[in-house]
Amino acid sequence: MPVRSLPCRRLLATCVALLTLLMATLMANPAAGQSAGCTVDFNVQHQWPGGFTASVTVSNSGPSINGWTLDWQFPNGQQIQQAWNADVDNSGPSASVSNASWNANIPNGGSVNFGFNGSWDNNSNGTPSSFTLNGSTCDGGPPDPGPDPDPDPDPDPDPSGTLRAKAEARGIEIGTAVSDSALQNESDYRQVLAREFSSVTAENVMKPDTLHPSRGNFNFSRGDALVDFAQQNGQEVRGHTLVWHSQNPSWLQNGNFSDSELLQILREHVTEIVSHYRGEIYEWDVANEVLNDNGTLRSESPWAQLGEQYIAEAFRAARQADPNAKLFLNDYSIDGTNAKSDAYYQLVQRLLNQRVPIDGMGFQTHLIAGQYPSSMQQNLQRFANLGLDVAITEADVRINLPTDSSKLQTQANDFRQTVEVCLAVSRCTSYTAWGFTDRHSWIPDVFDGQGAATLMDTNLNPKPAYNAVLQALQ
Repeated sequence: MPVRSLPCRRLLATCVALLTLLMATLMANPAAGQSAGCTVDFNVQHQWPGGFTASVTVSNSGPSINGWTLDWQFPNGQQIQQAWNADVDNSGPSASVSNASWNANIPNGGSVNFGFNGSWDNNSNGTPSSFTLNGSTCDGGPPDPGPDPDPDPDPDPDPSGTLRAKAEARGIEIGTAVSDSALQNESDYRQVLAREFSSVTAENVMKPDTLHPSRGNFNFSRGDALVDFAQQNGQEVRGHTLVWHSQNPSWLQNGNFSDSELLQILREHVTEIVSHYRGEIYEWDVANEVLNDNGTLRSESPWAQLGEQYIAEAFRAARQADPNAKLFLNDYSIDGTNAKSDAYYQLVQRLLNQRVPIDGMGFQTHLIAGQYPSSMQQNLQRFANLGLDVAITEADVRINLPTDSSKLQTQANDFRQTVEVCLAVSRCTSYTAWGFTDRHSWIPDVFDGQGAATLMDTNLNPKPAYNAVLQALQ
C-alpha cells in the first residue's frame, strides 16, 4: 500500500508544534544534573567547637516552584541538630531539606530561606559544594572555610548559644507571644521565632472573638496556622485564652442570657476549643484576669453574672476536653506580694478545696523599667507550695521613650532578675515574653510615650535585655 506523504505545510506545522511541546517539557522538568535556574547561598554564620549555625537561601530564576526539596552531601559528616522554616531528613552525610507548610512556593525571581544548628567533629567543617533542587543541579556554596583557626575565642558562641537551647538545658520552656501578621508575612521574623523559642503563644488569634465569632460557629484557621508552625519547628504551644473579660464577640458580651443558658454556653465554648486542640496545646490560660486590682471579681466579664462559679466550671470543662493539658489562671500586677496576688492566693485555695482541676498560676510580668518587684520569688514560691506549677507568661519591660544606654541596661537587669526568679522556683516551668521584637509590640499603642519593651530591636538585633536573659540561663 503506498505511503501517503503529508503536505509540506502540514508537516512543518506538526514539527514546530512537537518541538515547542518538547522545549516546554524540558523547561518545566529539567533532567537531573541540569541547571534548574536556581542558586543556593549556604552561609555558616557562627562556628564553635563541635557545632555551627548555618543560613541557607535558595533563589529561583526558573519556572515557579510549588513544593521543593533541597539535597546535598556534607563533606565531613556533619549532622543537622535543629532546623527552622523547613523539614529535615539527615541520614549519614546526606541532607534532604523540604519546604514547611507556609513556604512551598518559590516564584520566578523569588527566594526562600531556612536555617539550622549542626554538629561537626572539630577537624573540618567543610561547606557543601553542590546542591540539587527537586532533583536538578543548582549553583551555589561558598568556598570551604576550613577549620576554625581560633575555635573558642569567646566562651559564649557555643551550641547552646540560643535562648531555646540554654532554656532547654535548664529544664524550662522559653516562649514568646506571636504576631499573626508577622508569622504570615515576615520570613526574618519566622526564622528568629523558630531558632530562639521552644514555646509559642498566640498574641490574639486564640482569643474568644477570633475563635468563636458567632454562637455555635468557630474559626480555628489562624490558630491552626500557629500550631502548624510550632509542630514544624518542634515547639510547644500555650493556649491563650479561654475565658476573659475582654476581646469577646458582641453576641456574647452583649447577650441577655439566663444563668442556665450562659453556663451552657460556657461549657460549649471551652469544650469545643480545647477538644479541637486536644494533644496539640500543652498548657491553657483557662481563665484570664478574673480579679480587679483590689481583689474583687471583675464585673465587666460576660461570665461574671455566674459569680465565681464560672471559673470552676471553665476549668472542669477544660479538663474533661483534654485531660493531659495543664490548666492555668493568669493575670497581671500579681508578680510581687500585694492585695491582688493575696486575693489570687485565696482564690486558688478555694478552688483546690472544691477539687477544681487547676494546675498552675501564670504571672504576666508586664513591668516598667526599674520597677522589678523585690518580693517576686517569695510570691511565686507560695503558689508553688500549694502544689501548683507557676509560669511567667507575658514578660515585657517598657521604657519611657526615647531610649538610651542607661535605660536599656535597667531594662536588661529587670529581665535578668525575672528569669532568675523562675530558675530559683523549682515549679516554674516556663518563661514567656510578650513578643520578642520592638517591631511588633502592644506597648506603644496602650502606654503613651513608652515602648521598646522587648528583647530585640525593630531590626531583630539583640538588645542588652536579650543578652541578660541569655546570661541568666547559663
